[in-house]
Amino acid sequence: MRFPIPFDAPRFARLVLPALLIGAVGMPARAQTADAPSTQQSLPIHDNLGTATLALLGSRDLSQPQPDVTRAVIVIHGRDRDAGTYDAIAHEALRRAGAAGAGTLLLTPRFADEGDPDLPVDALRWHRNDWMAGGAAEKPVGITAFEALDALVSLLSDRTMFPNLRTIVIAGHSGGGQLVQRYAVLGHEPPAATAHGIQVRFLVANPSSYSYFTDDRPAAGGGFAPFPAEQCPRFDDWKYGMRDLPPYAGDATASALERDYVQQDVTYLLGESDTNPDLPALDKSCAAEAQGPNHLERGLAFFRYLRMRHPIGLNQYEYEIPGVGHDARGMLLSDCALATMFDAPLCSAEPKPAVPPAPPPAVRAPLPPPPPPALPPLRHAPRHAPPPIPRHRPVEHRAAPRAGWIWQPGSWSWNGETYVWVPGHPVRPVAPVARFVPPSWQFDGVGWVWVPAHWRVIR
Repeated sequence: MRFPIPFDAPRFARLVLPALLIGAVGMPARAQTADAPSTQQSLPIHDNLGTATLALLGSRDLSQPQPDVTRAVIVIHGRDRDAGTYDAIAHEALRRAGAAGAGTLLLTPRFADEGDPDLPVDALRWHRNDWMAGGAAEKPVGITAFEALDALVSLLSDRTMFPNLRTIVIAGHSGGGQLVQRYAVLGHEPPAATAHGIQVRFLVANPSSYSYFTDDRPAAGGGFAPFPAEQCPRFDDWKYGMRDLPPYAGDATASALERDYVQQDVTYLLGESDTNPDLPALDKSCAAEAQGPNHLERGLAFFRYLRMRHPIGLNQYEYEIPGVGHDARGMLLSDCALATMFDAPLCSAEPKPAVPPAPPPAVRAPLPPPPPPALPPLRHAPRHAPPPIPRHRPVEHRAAPRAGWIWQPGSWSWNGETYVWVPGHPVRPVAPVARFVPPSWQFDGVGWVWVPAHWRVIR
């Protein structure tokens, strides 16, 4: 876990002011129902240079405790900054989720431009698309988009305001997907929320580019190779890679960021028809072109890159949405989006296999294979007790992707030197009735023996 990354405490100085300072524009004092329309609100954020506010749309009054909220879904708009459109899509998604959406708070931040009208004077405004990479606001204070999201996640983690919150989902499409993917890499507050018992999940849909952890980029034949820098000298600069990381990253290294990132709960949604290389929303810089010719190919390549580098221990999934192009509504209202945002048992698509070669386009990819069989029992030094098993992460509640399969919870594994998190995955049941048994150490009189997680048949 990478928290906290060293940062300038006087500047950060607690991003969120006390909850009573949260301003609500046109927000009634009474609690709202889950299907009530969102209202314009302002989240104050403090910086050592002053105070600014993040404009947002919210389905509940953020200045009042919300004990009935168990899930918060934060939806990030695209490059047009059309928060109202994305808020409407979020409400439609909530309605389609049915009972699975009960207890959900919807939030749509607005990363405004310098010329956007109808905002308070102290509202944060960014220069064009700087917010997509987590950049600093142009005015009134140089608070970054990452710090704005930190403030929102920090508020949601406040148990006096949200005592029963269990899940935070941060979802974004296109430009919003870019910000969400970068925040999953660098965000300070999600690990703190996890420490409070809150599961944080990221949904990344159709972004123009991704942050790679090495100088490798897609090569011929489906593989990866170091990209020739002479073709694009800045191909590996942040936001496309790990060179020249922003000050927000502190002293984090690419290897540490990658190690933590692959354990984040991230779902990638890619439109199968998002293949237009001339789309205005497509980043056509040489750094982006190094990742692939269009949105779909760039997303497929990045996920393949992660799976090649981390065939075991990658806590992430990728789904292609048939018949959908670069369309926020089509993507965020898809069954797999509803399953990711609300745990609605609707997604019938199957996760992609670990590594190429991929099946022919007309053949659906098979379910990922179960983890390899356990190695012979691992022993620890007989006279020294093994290190304690880390606390289990929040339980993943995922529907099995195919009838006859079940979801096996994530658990810790021991590789002989350290603990490695193995994310949850679909498996065939070992018996009609069985109980999942977490891993443990057992002393057999000679030494400590590692007993991996397994299913115990109940007869």
